[in-house]
Amino acid sequence: MIDPVAFGAALILGPIIFTALTFYFIVPVFALVFGAIPYLTIGVYFFGLCLRRGWDHPLQLMVAGFLANLASTPAVYYIFVLGNASNPSEQTATFIEFGCIFAPLWSLFFAVLYRCFRRELYQS
Repeated sequence: MIDPVAFGAALILGPIIFTALTFYFIVPVFALVFGAIPYLTIGVYFFGLCLRRGWDHPLQLMVAGFLANLASTPAVYYIFVLGNASNPSEQTATFIEFGCIFAPLWSLFFAVLYRCFRRELYQS
């Protein structure tokens, strides 16, 4: 059973804490802005699937985050096409490549925070 409070808190705080710890690299700040929508839509779905199956190990959730990033490729491409991007394929590839780096890291922070916040009532 998923602890909804821990899930929501870890979901929001994971990327924010990661960005706060690495902001001096500048790139994570942009990743937070651009990656928020795929993370909060497709990532939530993948995390929910994993946690319902009892997969709460950080490595499992990192893989889920990576796969969620790859699953967002068609949606990202479609958004670039709708926005009349000059080269939607290239921009999508760049977006997904950065996501392949940040999605597992954000997922790691999500997993650690979820395990810390989860109440005993929801542990099985």
